[in-house]
Amino acid sequence: VQLDSELEYKVALILSVKPDLADLRDQVCFNWFDETGKSHKHFFDFVTTSTSGEKTAVMVKEVSRLKSERLQREIKTISAQAVPDFVDRVIVVTQRDINQIDIHNAKLLHEVRHADPDADQAAEAVTSSLIGAAAIADLTAAINMGSRGFRALVRLI
Repeated sequence: VQLDSELEYKVALILSVKPDLADLRDQVCFNWFDETGKSHKHFFDFVTTSTSGEKTAVMVKEVSRLKSERLQREIKTISAQAVPDFVDRVIVVTQRDINQIDIHNAKLLHEVRHADPDADQAAEAVTSSLIGAAAIADLTAAINMGSRGFRALVRLI
């Protein structure tokens, strides 16, 4: 994945851990035409495909850049030409759309994404008969595998 900014990194991280994500591509080229008929290339920051097959093109923009009327017209034109033949929808994501809790959770889920069969089996065993709430710390202690047990529990969530 090619990232040009910290904002793109955050968006990529959040997109990458969505449970319905089937595919995530970056810097996807789309040819569009301006009002004079001149051809241009636009690179969507990301194009996601959900497990249902829906494709979403994602433009990541700083809020300050969206004040430009020219950019707003360009986004509108590109979006109108991209839907429905190239993607099902186009979204613009700014730093206002990103919250710190989503970033924290995405980082955590990204860190634990790889299976650990022994720890995963132990976590399943400890939680399989669980009724009601339990503290993660208590469950981690019951698994008795340290951070591996914690990661396995997060994968179960």
